[in-house]
Amino acid sequence: MAPMMLILDVKTRWSSTYQMLLLDPRIAYKGLKEDYKDDETLLSGLEKSKATLRAHFNEFYRAPPAPDPSTTTTLQSISPADYDFMARYEIKDRVSVDELEEFWNLPREDIRTCDPIQWWYSRRHHFPSLYRLARNLLAIPGSAVAVERIFSGARDTISLRRASLKPQTIEILMLLKHRLRLARTSTVQSHK
Repeated sequence: MAPMMLILDVKTRWSSTYQMLLLDPRIAYKGLKEDYKDDETLLSGLEKSKATLRAHFNEFYRAPPAPDPSTTTTLQSISPADYDFMARYEIKDRVSVDELEEFWNLPREDIRTCDPIQWWYSRRHHFPSLYRLARNLLAIPGSAVAVERIFSGARDTISLRRASLKPQTIEILMLLKHRLRLARTSTVQSHK
């Protein structure tokens, strides 16, 4: 890999790691800021990642603002018979809030007992847009070893006699093989 590509790769991976940590309820912005308080370079990187995460969130995840009812219809355009007196007392959706700031202002969760994926799932109604972003970032495996292990068995599945199999068939065979291996391991461990 060329040196410039390596630098770009490291920056990209580090940035996505920061973004993932910024959405981890056990660490979040407060935890990182506290850890980096004595290092201006790290604080600067944290702020850049925070801004990048906000821009990404705003561009791809933030829900569009609800239309202002006063601009769409006026009281004069509605006849008195059609006017619903009770409508003004109905509970409205939450006022538009900055989900990122609201999340970053929450106290951090206990790192030993909190599962970030479960935490976000249980708060998906409170942070609907941010939940989608967190789910996408936090679900990225830390290592591709497990995936590589599954697909390294492809040479056993795709022999000369099976070279004409469709890609979907090969994928299904490889996943079935992996499931069988997991089931066998589980059975052996349960009998110990």
